[in-house]
Amino acid sequence: MQRKDILNILISCKQAINNSIAYLRECNKTINEPFLVGYKSQDNIITTFDTTAQNIILDTFVKKCDTGFIFYSEEFNGTKTYGNPEIKIITDPLDQTSSFMYGNLEFASSSIIVLDLENNPLCAVVGDVSNNRLYYADKNNAKYGDKNLRPSTKVDLLEARIAVYAEKNSRKHLYDKTIFPLMECGARVVNNGGSLFACRVADRRFHAALEPKPVGLYEFAGAYIAEMAGCVVTDIEGNKIDYNPERKNTYIVASNLRILEEILKTIGIRK
Repeated sequence: MQRKDILNILISCKQAINNSIAYLRECNKTINEPFLVGYKSQDNIITTFDTTAQNIILDTFVKKCDTGFIFYSEEFNGTKTYGNPEIKIITDPLDQTSSFMYGNLEFASSSIIVLDLENNPLCAVVGDVSNNRLYYADKNNAKYGDKNLRPSTKVDLLEARIAVYAEKNSRKHLYDKTIFPLMECGARVVNNGGSLFACRVADRRFHAALEPKPVGLYEFAGAYIAEMAGCVVTDIEGNKIDYNPERKNTYIVASNLRILEEILKTIGIRK
């Protein structure tokens, strides 16, 4: 696919996520009004906010994107195909739904990652709902708004801020394997994650983000943006990420190779 075609797709992504976060920010003004809540499985909450944001993203692509696509969303099983597909669009319309439901926008995001039909990433966008700004990247740029992203060069875990996400039903096991060892070595660790925190490694607010439980590609827009900004991205065992939407992956986003190696040693992957 030519560079101009990817740029046009990225423009469509940015418009779709801008429309989504505009809706989510407006919802926050009336957050106490009734809304439907369901559970897809275990901790995975789905609300009318999620499904409406998904439909806004999809409608934007149908109207704006000239390229046929296969559409994946966290909010429904299977896929939808539009036109003669040349790309795959994978979206998480609202990450951190549980926080958003209670009026906390700080952790909320809306994201897209785009792949070609061979599962090679082309571009990604993550909407920072709280700050009403976009992280975005293709193979040539990685930005937050108009600012180029550059990760931290700090290499000492004692100075590191690390995000590790663990859902309720897997929390004890994953804490034993990740958070507790990192805390014991002196790193500052928070239990949070998703695409937004991967992006925050790229803009130096954090030094690493871990997703130790295998998840769908809906969580990987931020990891791709971070990688294009110069971060090191692997699975939880230090291997290359597989951007196949039919598979699940873990990930580590580290601000530099030294931090990655220190994390892998601390959690017992490397000696």
